[in-house]
Amino acid sequence: MSSIDNALRLEVPCDVDAPGTVRKTLAAAHDGGWALEDGLLVASELVTNAVRHSGCMGEHILKVEVLRRHGHLMISVHDPGLSGDTVKPAEPEPADPGGRGLKIIELLSLRWGSERPDGYRVWAELAAWTPDR
Repeated sequence: MSSIDNALRLEVPCDVDAPGTVRKTLAAAHDGGWALEDGLLVASELVTNAVRHSGCMGEHILKVEVLRRHGHLMISVHDPGLSGDTVKPAEPEPADPGGRGLKIIELLSLRWGSERPDGYRVWAELAAWTPDR
């Protein structure tokens, strides 16, 4: 992603390796125009949620898109939407190690949401900056 409006599009199998594959690809494409750690964490959480909660299996494909334009970084993950569930932040028990992904996304993002175009797409928009700043 070397300039504004460039997009990174990636298709990965819906399996336990998907979050790591997306992180590695996104890190390799980083050009300094956005906060690397925030982008990697949000992308990883979105992909992890799709793997864990969408009902998809390894033969299904997750479509990940990262787009930077107008001072924002948009990260979206599109899964087959097999579970029919809708995402919403939960209040995890303090002793429970999981259940905080959407809270993290909510804290790091300017806004986030979901839609059902053909499957299920969850997206998050983060602040970014242009390389000339």
